[in-house]
Amino acid sequence: MLWPREEFHAAYAQIKHDALQGGGTCSILLLVALDVDALCAAEILTRLLRADMLSYSLLAMRGYEDVLEARETRIRSADGRVRGGMELRSVILLNCGAIVDVAKLLALPRHVKCYVFDSHRPIHLANLYDEHQQIVVFDDEALPLDAYPAFGPDLDVEDWENDSSEDEQDTSEGEAEVPEDTNVEVGDKRGRDNNNEHDVENTKRRRNESADLTTQEGIPALDVKRQRRQAILRYYRGSFHGAPAATIAYEIAQQLNRATREILWFAIVGLTKQLVLEEIDMDNYNLLIARYQDEVLAMQQTTVAHSTNELFPGYDDGKLTFEEEYRFLCYRHWSLYEAMYYSDYVASKLGLYDTQVRRLGASKALETTTLESNLHVFLARMGISLRQSRQQFAYMPLELKQLLRHKMHEMASEFGLDDLFYGSFQRQFAFQYQLCAADAVYGLQALLEAPERYIASVFETETRAREKALVTLFAQDTSMSSSLWETQDPDGNTDSFRQHNFMLAHTALACHSVTSSKLMESGIQVAMALKQAIVRVGLSIMQRKLLVRVKHFRYVCLHVPENEQELFANANVLTQLALFLLNVHRASGKWGGPPTRGRQKVVNEESEDEEDRDEDVHETTTAIVPLVLITRNPQENCFLVIGLTCPSTPGEIHRNTLGTAFKLAAGETGANFRQDGFTSAVMEIQIDEIQNFVEQLHNVLDA
Repeated sequence: MLWPREEFHAAYAQIKHDALQGGGTCSILLLVALDVDALCAAEILTRLLRADMLSYSLLAMRGYEDVLEARETRIRSADGRVRGGMELRSVILLNCGAIVDVAKLLALPRHVKCYVFDSHRPIHLANLYDEHQQIVVFDDEALPLDAYPAFGPDLDVEDWENDSSEDEQDTSEGEAEVPEDTNVEVGDKRGRDNNNEHDVENTKRRRNESADLTTQEGIPALDVKRQRRQAILRYYRGSFHGAPAATIAYEIAQQLNRATREILWFAIVGLTKQLVLEEIDMDNYNLLIARYQDEVLAMQQTTVAHSTNELFPGYDDGKLTFEEEYRFLCYRHWSLYEAMYYSDYVASKLGLYDTQVRRLGASKALETTTLESNLHVFLARMGISLRQSRQQFAYMPLELKQLLRHKMHEMASEFGLDDLFYGSFQRQFAFQYQLCAADAVYGLQALLEAPERYIASVFETETRAREKALVTLFAQDTSMSSSLWETQDPDGNTDSFRQHNFMLAHTALACHSVTSSKLMESGIQVAMALKQAIVRVGLSIMQRKLLVRVKHFRYVCLHVPENEQELFANANVLTQLALFLLNVHRASGKWGGPPTRGRQKVVNEESEDEEDRDEDVHETTTAIVPLVLITRNPQENCFLVIGLTCPSTPGEIHRNTLGTAFKLAAGETGANFRQDGFTSAVMEIQIDEIQNFVEQLHNVLDA
């Protein structure tokens, strides 16, 4: 069922009531997707549960196969036996479950309810019209109520395949088909003719009955059925994102009058994650930021009154401050020059990558320090020398840092950096440590996504003994449930990689201790190393001209070094690479540039290479075709495929229709494939069928 927004507190009250009815045992199971938004939502909900003295179990999920494994070990076994008797009462899904039929996925016992906090859209209609009232989906009001198709027997598109043949018979014009096998005996032929005559009569009778069936409004029933199916197809067409799960969890805390600055900070970080990955448009983001700005002002205490009635500046650990944030990558944690160079927005607007690849090639683009570029000119116009810009930002002259914002505002429009700033928040930890929301997202995302070996190589003093000591310290953190550290299920199987990364990120999020603060700093260092790897691979793609353009999409098959294959065999990292390529080519005008008339280079239909001849070209459209990235996953011995829609204007969000196209194309190839991720436009397919898959994808999109 779709739970109304004004009644979110009632859903939490039901969770609490069911937990108390369970007799005080661990009656709540949280299944958390491995992303920053779900992590923040989990932190908010677990704080509410701990405040009510409710025990819970928390597990990290990478895909729906992990959800099925959790079902067999925690909910219901493969033979249908209910696990744990009547102890489990509530299952909470964080950023997973909305786009699938949860009742079929989890096979919930009648005494268990499932609560879905998921930003992925569209919501599966079976979750909205659950006949047993066991599935609760929180309404973020992303769509009006009349946008959801009404209840009916055909809520799932896959169910239509069963009765498609009947519809074809009902709508056919009565042309007979000649059987292929005509070599039969006379007696058999007569019997078959009699049967065929009987079948024709039955078909005519069904067609006449269907033609006579009309609705109360006088519309034929078949037309009503077609209209309903068209409405459902429109509803399911393309995936997108609704409100972040962390903002829904914060609204529950707010309705319960338990909203604190820490909980508000988690909601802000979850919202910023969607902005960083371009999952939310700027209008909706600014609306939520304005709302949270009012919340911060209401919570903030700026002075502390002492017994002498003298007012002092209030020292307040955890203080939140609104400010206009630069679109620079973690500029507080390395030099200003590197933060601007590795910022997709700044580099694409100034044409840094395109210029360097064209002049030097990708192998030398990152090594040069003398190339005159727009970035150097931009810094010079602001009065910042290269030596100063290459210093650690923390060690830059104080006067220069104080004047930096004013100079940026003054010079940004001249260089086309009109959206150089965006509204955000930063949090104060004690007197020294400050962290902005975007930096927290980058650090947590790196801890969640980077391979364990990659994280260990970035940590300066990482050794095996130190890792064991850190895990011991994390396990002693009293702010976390002991069930979080369960890396072994009842059957004895371990998944140390997933749980270890989740433990690191969960500990770093709170920043309560020196250990967690240092862990966040290490995560930010990992994020900067990840960005350097993404830029390095992106420049290599541009230099080698690996992007291939077909009629309805562009694609590239990555050839990354062996030591980085594990890094890029991650859907989120691959998505960041796709966003990098989109921003660079869109800003340069190569993809979706403004309509122009004149002599231009002719682009070959089969590749991104420019031909030598010129001709008059009139560009009539600025639409950008989707981008598909393919890379090898060495662990699974398959290819990982992701699809990204490419809006012509930065800040816009379009529905991603590639998930359905991937499934249809893979089905045409007959290859083994898997769509296990919580995002539909991600697929794993067997290695020897990848070329056939690309051809079938072109045919599907061309249909």
